[in-house]
Amino acid sequence: MSTMRIGGLASGMDIDSIVEKLMVAERMPMDKLEQQKQIYEWQRDAYRDVNKKMTTLDTYIADNFILKSLNTKTATSSNSDLVSAVATGSASGSLSIEKVTKLAEAARGVGNKVDGVTGDTKLSSLFGSAKDMPPEFTLQAINAQGKMGEVVSIRIDENTTVSEFITKINGSNAGVSAIFESGQLSITAKNTGKAVETDGVTPTDAMTTNDNGKLLFEKLGLNNLVTKAGQNAEFQVNGIVTERTTNAFSINGYNITLKSTFNNKDTLVNEAKETLTVASQKLMETINSLAKTYNVALSDSPDNPNKLKEQIDAVKAKIASEINEQQQKSIDPALSEEERNAAKVNWENAIDAQDSLMTVENKYKDADKALEDLMKASYTTTNPVTMTSSTNVDEIMTKVKEFVSTYNGFIKDLTDQTKQPKYRDYQPLTELQKKEMEEKDIENWESRAKSGLLKNDSIITSGLSSLRGLVYQTNHAVTNQKYNALYTIGIGTSKDYMSGGTLEIDETKLRKALEEDPDAVVQLLTMSGEKSATITKADGTIDTGDTRGFMRKIRDEMDAIEKKIDERAGRGSMTETQYTLGKYLKNVNDRLDAWKDKLISIEDRYWKQFGAMEAMINKANSQSASLMSQYY
Repeated sequence: MSTMRIGGLASGMDIDSIVEKLMVAERMPMDKLEQQKQIYEWQRDAYRDVNKKMTTLDTYIADNFILKSLNTKTATSSNSDLVSAVATGSASGSLSIEKVTKLAEAARGVGNKVDGVTGDTKLSSLFGSAKDMPPEFTLQAINAQGKMGEVVSIRIDENTTVSEFITKINGSNAGVSAIFESGQLSITAKNTGKAVETDGVTPTDAMTTNDNGKLLFEKLGLNNLVTKAGQNAEFQVNGIVTERTTNAFSINGYNITLKSTFNNKDTLVNEAKETLTVASQKLMETINSLAKTYNVALSDSPDNPNKLKEQIDAVKAKIASEINEQQQKSIDPALSEEERNAAKVNWENAIDAQDSLMTVENKYKDADKALEDLMKASYTTTNPVTMTSSTNVDEIMTKVKEFVSTYNGFIKDLTDQTKQPKYRDYQPLTELQKKEMEEKDIENWESRAKSGLLKNDSIITSGLSSLRGLVYQTNHAVTNQKYNALYTIGIGTSKDYMSGGTLEIDETKLRKALEEDPDAVVQLLTMSGEKSATITKADGTIDTGDTRGFMRKIRDEMDAIEKKIDERAGRGSMTETQYTLGKYLKNVNDRLDAWKDKLISIEDRYWKQFGAMEAMINKANSQSASLMSQYY
C-alpha cells in the first residue's frame, strides 16, 4: 500500500512479513466493506436480470398475442379460380360475389413505331437542334389509393439516349413503368384503376405529363400519353354493386383477390349497345352533313336498318357521281385552267368524303356485328362465389399452450429465486483469498455466496402474488359471459400452491370453448378494454371493473414490478444516486476510500515503529561493540 521498504537489517527479523500479517488484521473491516459491496452488486445484477426476463416475456406477449390476432381464421372460396380469399382475425359472416363485370387494369400508352430509332439514339437527334429539346419534363400517376401522386420532374440533356431516357423514367418515383422495344414506346401506370377525386377534382387520366413531356413522347411516336384508360374492378357483393381501383382488396376481414370476370353478359351487352349507339349517331351525323354538302334529299331519320341503308346508298351514289363529274372536268380541255384546278379540288374533297363515310359506316357495321355475335353467344351462368371463414382451433390451442409454457417458465424462475437457500457462511471472497484457491473452488464458493440474493424478496413475492390473483378475475366485458373467467375456458393455477402461480390447462375444456365461441375466448385473453371501466352487470347493477384481457393485465402488472425494481436496482442509464442499491454502493465506496487512506497511515506507522526499533537495536549493537573493543 506504500512504497517498497527493506527492514530487519539490524534485528534480523522479517519485518516485511510481520507488517503484512499485521495489515491483514487491520484490513478486516475494509474486507467486510468490499464483501458488502460485492453483495450489493450481485443483488443489483440479480434484480436487473429479473427485469430483463420480464421484458422478454412482455415482448413475446406483444409480438404473438397483441400485435397479431390470436384468433386465426381460415377462409374458403367456393371457386378460387374466379375469386380467392384469405381470412384475417376480424373476418366475420360470409361474402357472396355474384358477378365480376370488370377487372381493374392500369392506364397505358402505346406509341406508333418510329423507324430508325433505337435505344442508342440520342433524344437530341429527334429535334431540329439540341436547343429545341426540353431540358426536363414531368410525370404524374395514381398511387395505390387511386389518388394522383406527386408530380415528378425528370431532367435530360443533349447526350441522353433513348435507353437512358427509359431508365430515368423507371428510376423515378413517378409511379409508371416504361419500355422501348422494336421502335415502340410503351408507358404503363404501376397502379391499376381510374383516378379518384382529389381536393374536389377528378383527373381525366391516371397518368399525366406537361407540355415538355408531350413534345418528347410525340417524337417517340406516343402522341397521347394514355391510349388505354385505367379501369376499376366492378363487381357485385352480397347484392351491392360496387368497385375498387385494384383487384386485391379487403371486405369484412376478408382479403379478396378477383381473378376473372364472370356472370357479366348483361354488362357486355350494355357496353356493346352503347358502342353501337355512338357509332350509329356518328354515322347519321356524317350522312346528314354529306347530304347537305351534296344536295341529297333525305327523309326523316330511319328507324330500321333497311331505311338507313337506303340513305347511305343515296349519299354514296351522289358522292360517286360527284367524283366522276369533277374528275372529267379536271381534264376537260374546254375549261380554263382555273376551272380545271377547282374541279380537281372538288374531286379530291369528294374522295375524302367517300373515305370518311366508309370509315364511320365500317365502325357502325363492326359495332352491329359485335352486338349480334354477343346476343347469339351462349353464356354459362356461374354460381356466385361464396367465401366463409372458420376458426383454426388447433392453431389457437398451440399458441395458448406455448404461452402457458413460457409463462410458467418465467413464474418458476422467479419463485425459485425467492426460495433459494442463503448460505451465510459463504461470504464473497477477497482478492487475497482468491489467490490461495483453485479456479474450480472459487466457482463453487461463489455459487453458494450468490445463492439467496433475492430470498423472500418483497418486490418479487408481492408481484407473484398479484400475477396469481389475475387468474381468478372475471371480465364482464366479454360478449359471451359464459366465458368471462380463465377457469371457464379450462385455464387455472396449479394445485401446488408452492409453484408460485404456474398455470395448468384442461385441453378438453379449452377446445370446447374455442369451438363454441372463439371470439369470446380471444376477448378474455387479449381484448384491449380499460383498467377501470363502467360495467353493467346481468342483474342491471352498475359497477367498475378491469375489462382488459388476461395477457394485457399481465403486461401491466409486470410493468409495475419493473418500476419497483428500477427504484431498488436501477437501470444501466441511471446514476448511483437514482436508485436505492446505488446509494448503498456509493456509501460503501466512500467508506472504502476512507479506509484505503487510513490503512496507508497505519502501515506507515508500523514501518516507523519498526524503523525506530531497528535504530535502537543498531545503536545498542554499536555500544556493545564499543564496550567489547575496550576489553579485548
